[in-house]
Amino acid sequence: MKAWAIRIGAVLVLAYLGVAYYFSGEITAYKVKSFEEILIENKITGYEDANLPPPEEVRISSSDVIIDGWLFMNPKNRQCGVILSHGHTANRMGSIKFSKLFWSRGCHLLMFDARHHGKSSGAFATWGFREKQDLINLLEWFSQKTGLPHGKIALFGSSMGAAIVMQAAPLAPDIAFVAVDSPFRDLNSELKFRGTKLYGKPLLLLYPMAAWIAGKRGNFDTDDVSPLNAARSIQVPVFMTHTKDDEIIPYTDSEEIFAAIPHENKVLHLTDVGGHTSLIRQNPDQFKKWMDQFIEKYAPTFGVQN
Repeated sequence: MKAWAIRIGAVLVLAYLGVAYYFSGEITAYKVKSFEEILIENKITGYEDANLPPPEEVRISSSDVIIDGWLFMNPKNRQCGVILSHGHTANRMGSIKFSKLFWSRGCHLLMFDARHHGKSSGAFATWGFREKQDLINLLEWFSQKTGLPHGKIALFGSSMGAAIVMQAAPLAPDIAFVAVDSPFRDLNSELKFRGTKLYGKPLLLLYPMAAWIAGKRGNFDTDDVSPLNAARSIQVPVFMTHTKDDEIIPYTDSEEIFAAIPHENKVLHLTDVGGHTSLIRQNPDQFKKWMDQFIEKYAPTFGVQN
């Protein structure tokens, strides 16, 4: 009996570890979407839909990866620039829809594929642990390329890209501002939220081991990925939006992040319906109006609105 019990126990442990290893891949080595898939999701054909000119293809070294992206030099050159950070499993195509918020102001734009996404290298994604430094490295490159000082450059992100921007913001205390759409509070709570939505509460039994294995594989700690903690050190103005019926990231995450920002140069706009990061598609005029009002109040020299 003891031998059978030991064998059964061993099988159960191996099964637990095997399933946990699988889910660790869903955390840090997940499958990403193609350019074509993101274009279909966003119902666009490319950057031409946003009246953008052909970009310069750029490849930028950042620590252990190469970041691929597009540089759009605005012919109006009104002394402003924005770096746009996309969401989970997406790529630079996901940033196109947000470009209208800034292109008409005469701003130069940099859209890029995060590490492990699109055409950028990187076997593992770390949800901001390393990506925040990638973003700072892109900021330095963008500043040198355009000749813009940090004070004329803003960071914009949506979903996971928003979380990355929030984590990078304390490292860039001299930029114009940060703007985010639907950031998560911290990685552990977000993955548990998504996981239970997809697989039910039993996933919570697997999560600690899956997170530990993911950390070992990607050489990071999920506990260290926290836009909420980063928010407490942000010095620059902050623009935030979120929908209350967001099924991917609870809007209360934005409320907590907003409350943690230690200054009053900030705005949070909540909408009742629409779904995850949907405002820019469903009501782009309202989004742009809010953004213009924010810039006029907190960064009045940031480009010129047509």
